[in-house]
Amino acid sequence: MYRRSRQEVNSSEYVYTNQNIAIRAGQVWPALEVIDGYFGMEGNGLTQGNPIPLGIALTSTDAFAVDCVDGEILAVDFHNVGYLHL
Repeated sequence: MYRRSRQEVNSSEYVYTNQNIAIRAGQVWPALEVIDGYFGMEGNGLTQGNPIPLGIALTSTDAFAVDCVDGEILAVDFHNVGYLHL
C-alpha cells in the first residue's frame, strides 16, 4: 500500500490544510463522525489512485479517537497527521 512519508504529509503544501482543520474543529466540534471505508484509495489520491475494498465503517462521538483508529487500521501513525497533533 502506498503511504506518504512524514515529510510529505507535513510539507508546506499541507500546512494550511492541517491548520484549517484544527481551527474549524475548535470552533465546531462534530457531534458524530462517520467514516465510510467500504473502499479506500491506494496510490495517487482520489483521481489517479487504485480503489481497494476495505469493507469497514467507523463512527464515534469523539472525532479525534475515530481518526486515530482509522489511522491504526491504515497503518498511519497519528503523529504523522498534521491536524491530529497541532
